[in-house]
Amino acid sequence: MGSDGPLNPWLNMMFAVAPAARPDQALSREAVLRAYTAGSAYAEFHEHDKGKIASGYLADIAVLSQDVLDGTLPLGALPATTSVMTLINGEIAWQDPTF
Repeated sequence: MGSDGPLNPWLNMMFAVAPAARPDQALSREAVLRAYTAGSAYAEFHEHDKGKIASGYLADIAVLSQDVLDGTLPLGALPATTSVMTLINGEIAWQDPTF
């Protein structure tokens, strides 16, 4: 997963889970999330300190408005996903005032 497509990662997830042109190349929601997290950390040679939630790893986390891994969430609802809180190094960097 990269930045060459739409800037909305959840729209990209929707496209990757149900690719119109190549359905045989569909990814699971979990595979897309891993590509964005662990895959990106690997691409920048930081797979040993970020890209997953684990002891000793950087605590950069986005709390989402909906569970993107929930298979009952319709694919069309994925692009509406937003971050309601962002933590950087374990500290709240941003929080939606309504959260």
